[in-house]
Amino acid sequence: MSPVQISKVSQVLPLYTNSHSNLSDTITLSLHDIIFLVLDPVRNLFLYPQTNLPFPQILQTLKSSLARTLPSFHPLAGKLTYVESSESLIIDCSPEAVGNGVTFLEAESDLDINLLAEEEVQDEAFFQLVPNITPVELPAPVCAIQVTKFSNGGVAVGIAINHGIMDGIGMWQFIDAWVQNCKSWDSPARSTAQHDRSIVKSDGDDEVIRGALKRLFPHLPKERESLIFFLFHAKKNLNIFFLQIKLPDTNKNLHLTRKTFSIDETSIQALQRKILSLDLKRVSNPSKFVSLLAHTWICLTRARATTSNEPMSATSSLFFAIDLSLTSIPPLMNPTQVTASAQARSGSLL
Repeated sequence: MSPVQISKVSQVLPLYTNSHSNLSDTITLSLHDIIFLVLDPVRNLFLYPQTNLPFPQILQTLKSSLARTLPSFHPLAGKLTYVESSESLIIDCSPEAVGNGVTFLEAESDLDINLLAEEEVQDEAFFQLVPNITPVELPAPVCAIQVTKFSNGGVAVGIAINHGIMDGIGMWQFIDAWVQNCKSWDSPARSTAQHDRSIVKSDGDDEVIRGALKRLFPHLPKERESLIFFLFHAKKNLNIFFLQIKLPDTNKNLHLTRKTFSIDETSIQALQRKILSLDLKRVSNPSKFVSLLAHTWICLTRARATTSNEPMSATSSLFFAIDLSLTSIPPLMNPTQVTASAQARSGSLL
């Protein structure tokens, strides 16, 4: 028997007011969005070991505040939809699509919430506390919420959002607005969330998007059958180059290890001084980000060297995303990122 049992499934509808009359019924996904569609949903899990309110009251507060929050984040109530005539993917926010609202699951569990919060190695049970919204066929919902009551006390709130619809930064803005609405009924949160994808656009994007869809999702409106990560590598003369990596089935034998490393200001300054002592021509004043990233790269390369027979001459590559969404005013909610990379011989990093 599963340690987490779904007891009720309901829908939370956006509570629109006159100020939301100009919301768009259709949001066409950009190239940045489509690239992130191949990733698993963005998931957040909040554990509350001690709660003072009765569970029915917690559910009612969460549902009513969610209804007031959704109008500012109306794509979350929409459906990811493929439009065959234009060969494009859209978020359908029409009244018919939004009519079902956001799926809200109520669950019960006999797991120990305190152990869940403390454990660094999590098994499949941990992920049963967050709803699964990985689409199989379009149209498909893009967001779901799960609230779980534990038999020994405590409550968990799990949130899943399609990664192509909203990135981590966008999710936190949604969560912040939801929290504000939970705390105050009289003063609803005023969000400046920006959902217009056309703000970030370049010549030839439509043709590139059609090519990307055919490469990433050749069987639309059916979604991917297995998780394949395509890293967008370059765009030149409307040609798309992908690095394709086959990942294991995430539904089988999934074990993740979580570890938090705390690095204080003194340690960061020591890293910066060490970099400066190398007398590198291209680095005159390493930032905190550069110092920590370089240190992480070296540590990961050394760790890998202890478990593999990789030659010292092998190439070690570092990829990291640069988020552009916060450069717009108001900030964009969708994943608007470019990928930066660096390469070095493994031997030089050891």
